[in-house]
Amino acid sequence: MNNGINWKTFFVSVLGTAIGVALTFSLNGFKSSVDKKQAQRLTAIMVIHDIDESIESLKAIRDNEQQFDEYARLAMDNINGLETVPFDTLYSLLASLVRPTVSFCFDTSKEMMFNSSMETWHNLGDIKFMDNIQSFFSQRQQLQDLFDKSPIFLEPIEEDVEYQMFARNGMMSQEEYIEEISKYLKNKLRDRAVVAFITLSGERVRELNNRIDSWTKLNDENKFLMGITDSEMDNYLNSMKENGSPVKAADLTGQWVYLQEDDNSREYVFRKDRSYTVSINSSQLWYATFWSGKFKARARFGGTWALKGDSLYLYRNPDTSEYDVDTSELIVDKGKEDSLVRWTAGYLEMCRAGMKEQLQTNSVTAIKARMDSSCDKMEWSLEPGSAIYVKRKVE
Repeated sequence: MNNGINWKTFFVSVLGTAIGVALTFSLNGFKSSVDKKQAQRLTAIMVIHDIDESIESLKAIRDNEQQFDEYARLAMDNINGLETVPFDTLYSLLASLVRPTVSFCFDTSKEMMFNSSMETWHNLGDIKFMDNIQSFFSQRQQLQDLFDKSPIFLEPIEEDVEYQMFARNGMMSQEEYIEEISKYLKNKLRDRAVVAFITLSGERVRELNNRIDSWTKLNDENKFLMGITDSEMDNYLNSMKENGSPVKAADLTGQWVYLQEDDNSREYVFRKDRSYTVSINSSQLWYATFWSGKFKARARFGGTWALKGDSLYLYRNPDTSEYDVDTSELIVDKGKEDSLVRWTAGYLEMCRAGMKEQLQTNSVTAIKARMDSSCDKMEWSLEPGSAIYVKRKVE
């Protein structure tokens, strides 16, 4: 019986279609499996990095605490002669005793992302790993609560010392400011709450070290459970940090600017002969006993530059330092014009000497520099997680 159908062709076509469909489903299943595995590893790396970042934060807090303990004991040993203690030590000590307006908080953005989707947790796969992550998030919140509420960690001085001194005395010379801080600390270092806070410094260091050790051990286990190698972690970190391309000398030369609000700015000029100049313009409102208004200052210095690898090295020349102020926008009480002139002269002398000393002490800065594709914007990083963006100045 012949009904016009070529059965041989029909069966070949059906067979080919079936093989094609099966192959498509197999490939899609394979791709889905690969994608899931990649998502799993990426999620694991992200959370492991989150723990590493929290550990680094604790190390920084621990190091500051150890420095505070050293400064506090030096001041306590010289409580009747604080004028013999270096001013930067006294200032750092006072800053560590005063409760900050904005307190330290762990970055919980990744934790919120993980908790927002059950699929994220399912992607992690390993039950023990998931238990470790949940345990870490719980411990981190407990420690944050200690930072926020425990008298062991809360700084004992709640008043705004800087504002009190400013409101009482207005603009002071450096000598007057040192005298005020010494007088204030001499009184506060006898306060029972302050003494208790200083005494508990060792306890805070021990608590922080215990947390650092515990979280480090936990994360070593996490990496082992998920088979995350050090090279994978490095690649992940590099993918986060490596935007743009290394800066080339030809693209660097020219004028660059970093703009901030209220007429504050930094301008950089890089020349082909490897010299550079930096101009720092600052503008702020000042209110003093006898004058008020906008106070402007300009610092300028230069030196030589070099590119090594992905870093821009700036070598400062202290002899190029300049510092000037503009008081033309300050409104002075009648009869107090001479006071402003005298204060300005003393302020300029202090700032010029301090600037030159700072340039001598910190004579070299290494900046990790990256250029965007337009070659009109650069990312400058002095340390991980901290960057500014400078733009080419258009005349």
